[in-house]
Amino acid sequence: MKPLYSLLNSILLLIIFSSLLSAQDPLRIGIIKDADSQELNTLNEFLYEEINLLIKPRSDVLYKVIDANWNKETARQNIQIFMTDPEIDLIISIGFISSNELVNYGTYAKPSFAVNILDLELQTLPLNVDYSTGINNFTYIEPVINLSEDFKIFSKIFDIRHLSIIGAEPLKENFPQIIPFIKKKNDSLNVSIVSAGPDAGTTLEKLSEETDAAIVLPLLQFNTNEIIKLFNGLNKRKIITMAPGGIDYVELGASLTMTPKFTIRQLARHTALRILKFVEGANPAGISVSVEQNKRQPVINFASLRTAKKFPPADFLNEALLINVDTFPDGDEITLRGAIAEALKNNLTGKITKEDFSSAEKDVRIAKSNIFPQLEISGTGVELSENLVESSMGQRGEFTITGTVSLNQVIFSEPVFANIAINKLVAENKKHIADAAVLDIITDISNAYLSVLFAQSNLNIQNNNVNATIQNLQIAEAKEASGHTGLSDVNRWKSELSLNKIKLNDAHASFKSSMFNLNSLLNKQIDKSIKLPDSDKIDRSIIIDQNLFSKLFENPALSDLYASFIMSEMKNNSPELKQLFTAGKILDRQRSMHNRQLFLPEIFLFGSVDQVFVRNGTIANPQLPIPPPPDDATWSAGINLRFPLFKGGKTITEIEKSEIEIKKLSYQENELINNFETGIRAGVEKLIASYLEVDLSKYAALAAEDNYKIVQDAYAQGVASLVQLVDAQNVMTQTKHLSSIAFHQYLLDYIQLERLQGKFMFLSSEEEQKVYINRLNNFLVSGE
Repeated sequence: MKPLYSLLNSILLLIIFSSLLSAQDPLRIGIIKDADSQELNTLNEFLYEEINLLIKPRSDVLYKVIDANWNKETARQNIQIFMTDPEIDLIISIGFISSNELVNYGTYAKPSFAVNILDLELQTLPLNVDYSTGINNFTYIEPVINLSEDFKIFSKIFDIRHLSIIGAEPLKENFPQIIPFIKKKNDSLNVSIVSAGPDAGTTLEKLSEETDAAIVLPLLQFNTNEIIKLFNGLNKRKIITMAPGGIDYVELGASLTMTPKFTIRQLARHTALRILKFVEGANPAGISVSVEQNKRQPVINFASLRTAKKFPPADFLNEALLINVDTFPDGDEITLRGAIAEALKNNLTGKITKEDFSSAEKDVRIAKSNIFPQLEISGTGVELSENLVESSMGQRGEFTITGTVSLNQVIFSEPVFANIAINKLVAENKKHIADAAVLDIITDISNAYLSVLFAQSNLNIQNNNVNATIQNLQIAEAKEASGHTGLSDVNRWKSELSLNKIKLNDAHASFKSSMFNLNSLLNKQIDKSIKLPDSDKIDRSIIIDQNLFSKLFENPALSDLYASFIMSEMKNNSPELKQLFTAGKILDRQRSMHNRQLFLPEIFLFGSVDQVFVRNGTIANPQLPIPPPPDDATWSAGINLRFPLFKGGKTITEIEKSEIEIKKLSYQENELINNFETGIRAGVEKLIASYLEVDLSKYAALAAEDNYKIVQDAYAQGVASLVQLVDAQNVMTQTKHLSSIAFHQYLLDYIQLERLQGKFMFLSSEEEQKVYINRLNNFLVSGE
């Protein structure tokens, strides 16, 4: 009976405890927020989630939310309402205005938690040795923002003359002490408060023309797009910006921040943990305000610095995490198609080949001019000696002026007709040379463009490697400070940082050099900056059918057919092959000309009209019955027929030479086709390999990155060694680099294959691409 009695007793106690638990009053939380804004609403939602997760297993939680509409007085009234509301057990303030009012409220009738603190020193917040407030029913969350330290660094690395502090609209009213607070650090500085307007444009209009630097406080009333517009406007005005709000603002366009990353989710979680301690019986006065923070590390947006054309000292850059190192905001954005179009218009080699073709067309016109009538007019003035006049027996005078009109016309001439035909073929050949030059220009521009993208990718990889090394150095310094590791780890990471900085500098130099090369090919200003689209999307601009390759390259038989298809396309498109065909036609026409010259004459028509305008000083002999020279016009006309009888064997030799050249050309044609086939079949194999390497290297890079994160966490906890983390980081960087090489090599191999094909299909219209794909699919099925 005793065991049964004990069991019943336990069940009864459990039922009683459960009923007591279910009967417990819910926790009623009053939330005061500055206004109905995107960021504050997000924080509010995260607070619900985190508090419910920790408190609801103990009791139900009810919420009541009111906002102050960005008004200081309303915020204070809201606090008073909740303090006297019997339906509220606990008060939370979110937003700088409401939190500042809660900080300065005085006596707290209810547990109160100020979540958004701007700056400890600015707001003179209480802080005991144990990091508690010591004020009954009051605590706050330690801010990650440190305006005093931020401004000290900001004014040290930049020559600032007029600083504008941009904050929420009531900033001046809520924090009147902020200007004296800043000027205390630099009394000679001009400081102005700029209350943010309803949007970025209005805010920018409020800035003084003298402003050369700005501290942009968290603007909780702005959405992301407005924040981006604000920083874009500040950058265009060459205003350098410090963002105490953290790295999120730097990613949106601010110049730099010193504030460690601390997300809204983290803020909500820290608040929920303190509320849990209160529920467990702790007075907020004794709850620590401290939050675990990362080391204050400068994060610099290089794109903003380039726009503002202001840079901090090199030693500061060496210690900073850099983002957007590959971005040049003042550069012209240019796509691959745009670069090709610009090159075909401006490239010097292209211009030269165009002029060659134009010159050849003029040669055709010159050759054709020989078959048209050659009409010529001339005038002659002659003065003769007296003895010559006497001997002419009255036919010539001492001074004579004569005018002549002459006409020559080719009736038949094989060399003339052949010259026209040959010049037409030469012009056609020049066109094929120009076509080949266009293909070469497209190839060179595509290679140069992809080289810039690869250099850009490598620059980002090396920059991320430096940033990772800085983070690992911070971990080692923290471990060394706590005694968990020696100074050797710190020194090793410092060494790694210096070596990786060298690689970063080399990558930056390569990036700029590749940009200079592209500008040179485009015949643009060599040092002009260029903005390129995301390299991850460039394959969509080049590969016309991504899915087709997966089908082709998984079947070796189809791969061989694909190479044969490219060969057939080459024979139809290749300008080099067309050049040989045209050269053959030229040699054949020359041979025909030499053969015809053996039995065909040349026939020319000629004629002239002469008119004497002045004939003075004639001396006639009266004893001789010679009529005087005619005063009217005289004319003559005739036909000239020429037939070569013997040239020393020159014509026969030229015929034989032409036949030798024609035979030689046939050999060259076979050699060219063989070279093309070798290049195409080898190119297809290279394309298959690079296509497969893209996915393999990508998977390797992802695995290496996941492994690095695991080893980094293990190193921070003292489980993994320094050597393991260094190795993991190096492998991560190397595999990312290999992945970038594989991706860009794949595109280069495809472009080279299109060059061998004689036509770049990615530049063709959609209709032409569809016809091409259908032709390829049919070839893969039929084999021809």
